[in-house]
Order: sequence, then structure tokens, then C-alpha cells
Amino acid sequence: MIPFERYELIIKAACESKYIPIHDLLKVTRSSIATLRRDINYLAKNGKIKKIRGGIACTGTEEPGGVSYLYKHREKYYSKEKESIGRAAQRYIEDNDIILLTYGTTTAQVAKYLDPNKHVTVITNGIDVISILQAKPNVEVILLGGKVDYSYKMVKGPSVFKMLEDLHPSKVIMGAGGITEKEGITGYDFLNSTFLTRVIEIIEKTIIVADHSKFDRNVLVHIAPIEEVDVIITDSQVPSRYIDIFHNCSVEYVIAEE
Repeated sequence: MIPFERYELIIKAACESKYIPIHDLLKVTRSSIATLRRDINYLAKNGKIKKIRGGIACTGTEEPGGVSYLYKHREKYYSKEKESIGRAAQRYIEDNDIILLTYGTTTAQVAKYLDPNKHVTVITNGIDVISILQAKPNVEVILLGGKVDYSYKMVKGPSVFKMLEDLHPSKVIMGAGGITEKEGITGYDFLNSTFLTRVIEIIEKTIIVADHSKFDRNVLVHIAPIEEVDVIITDSQVPSRYIDIFHNCSVEYVIAEE
């Protein structure tokens, strides 16, 4: 796991629990005690958390409504790979399609490279996605309603799925927090991950867009096994053994060209 991802998990755990002991943080981050101590020292030095005997506490200084530490850094990491994946995904978007394009830094690239001449209906819970699509007048955008989470630039909650039930997308294009052979597709946020699990169950075609850093990474919440996915679009640095896994699971895959 990249350091900033551990930082986000530590900050989130501290702010949700007010105080969290070291032994619980080890379970949350799945890191060694040496790595965890180094992360805690870094975050405490930068005023993100407070060290308290046996654990850590939230400083209460996180700016309300601010974009999360993790999301801001995700936008910067693997940007070239995400752009190439966004371009590669266009082959699965046809004229007059109705698609669900979920929030995320990679799905934002799918929105960015969407052909402005195509007449497409995009249903989304991503604030970034609707902002990007504003410049594409032939694309009809439907924003799913619910609680706005500014930290992750998305809309979430039970009402998001209830609204989707009245719509009929033929495919979903979504990102992933992690992908492993054992746990399949996993995500960071409980409410959004539950939503995505149900989405995969009801929508005919599921397309995952994920750069190579997401592989061999298991994050907080299970979404779906790999075999329930129809297409995975990734980059050339994906671990080679996953190609065999895709074949064994009858999953179509695309290696995006940079």
C-alpha cells in the first residue's frame, strides 16, 4: 500500500473513533508495527493526528467539506496510466448508450475522453464526472441523488440506489480500491461499496478501470469476485499472473496503450 493510502486510513480511523489504539490501527492498515510507528510520527509532525499513550486521536483540525488527503493524492498518482485507461475505455461506449459512470479519479478520465460527438446518457454519482461532462453538450448527464461527500467528490447513501432502480443503464464503468485473486474487487467506502455490489448484480455489463497499483491490494470493503466482472481495463504494468486469472475467470481484459 502506498504511504498516503495508509495515512488516509489512519486519519479516518482516528477521526471516526476520536481515539484508536495501536493494535486496532494494525488491523486497519495491515502494516508492520515499524511502518505504523513511522506513519504515526509523520502524521503527528504534520498536525494531522495527536499521539496519545497506546494510540492516537483526531486533532479536530481537518477542514470541513475539504477534499480528503487520499483523494487529492490519487489524482496525482499514475496519471498517465489513468489517462491511457480512460482512452481505452471509449471502445465500450457506443452512440445512444446509457451508462453508469461511478465516481473516481480513473472514471473521471473516462469522462474526459468521451467523444463529444456521441449522443450518450451518463448516470453518475461523481461530482468530478458531471463537471467534466459539462463541456460535452451531446452527453445527457443524470446525477444520482443522496448525501454529498465532498471529501471524495461523490454522492452516496441508500437513495442513490433507489434512484438508479428507476433508470436502466446497460453497462457500468467503475474503478476499484483494490483487486486480488482471493477477495476480488474491493473499495474504501462502506456505503459506496455496498451500492457498487448491488449495481453489479442488476446491470448487464460491468467494466472495471484500474491501473496496475490496484492489483494485489485488498482494501476495506468487498464489492464482488473477479468472475462477476465482464471487462477489466488496466495498463501494461499489471502483474502478469493476473492475465491467467482473467482467462480462468472468463473476464475480457484490455491493456491500455500509453
